[in-house]
Amino acid sequence: MKNILIIISLIFISKTYAQDAIRVKYLLEYKIDSTNLNIVDTEFFLLDILNENKNSYFQSEANFLKDSILTSKNPHSLFQIKKPEFKFNILKDNNLESDLVFYDYTAYKYFIQDDVKLDWKIQNDSVKTILNQKCKKAETNFRGRKYTAWFSTEILISDGPYKFKNLPGLILELYDNKNHYHFKAIAIQKMSDYSVYMNKSDYTEVTKKQFNEFQNKIKEKPSLILYNPNIQIPKEGLDKYDKTHRERNKYKNNPIELINE
Repeated sequence: MKNILIIISLIFISKTYAQDAIRVKYLLEYKIDSTNLNIVDTEFFLLDILNENKNSYFQSEANFLKDSILTSKNPHSLFQIKKPEFKFNILKDNNLESDLVFYDYTAYKYFIQDDVKLDWKIQNDSVKTILNQKCKKAETNFRGRKYTAWFSTEILISDGPYKFKNLPGLILELYDNKNHYHFKAIAIQKMSDYSVYMNKSDYTEVTKKQFNEFQNKIKEKPSLILYNPNIQIPKEGLDKYDKTHRERNKYKNNPIELINE
């Protein structure tokens, strides 16, 4: 039965919606290198709440723009888009027990089921305004970090950035207690028409353990993601790619999830 529901969900996200979908745009400020916390990187994300059931899709804005350009058959515009640091897209479907997290590593595309458990502590005496929305404060622990969230008391949608949800209102700001990851909503809009450009058949389901093993492999040999049976890349080119990206990966030592569960 669970497999049937997953298939239904994957079909669902390939369609176009026309029942007041809501898009929330977030700015993420993050510190990917724990040895140099003075460096702050940024990336924009989109949370699209798709229908009356409040199912949602969360992705980097860069991924969304890339897919839109490929669909429009104007690939030259791809060079104008900043390459996203984060490779996940997240489907939160209220018909499923787990979220579906999709990862695109060019030659390898996987998805996993992620059963996210959040124990929120709401502080009713703490309030502030974000985007003209009255917000209350809540706190939780999630996979190695302690988070503070500010959720709207006027937009009664139980969702938020990344894997965060299950509060009695839309999360408009979220940050951990060290401020290594800080999401803040910068725009909210209604959409009468919306499409997700994703070919579900391109993705293979794996377990979390299998995906973690895959990530460890590409850390050791980053050029694995370049695999293409129709293109022969010289060994010296692959070796150079591995050396360069291993060096870069040394500074990517502060992931948003510190504990794998």
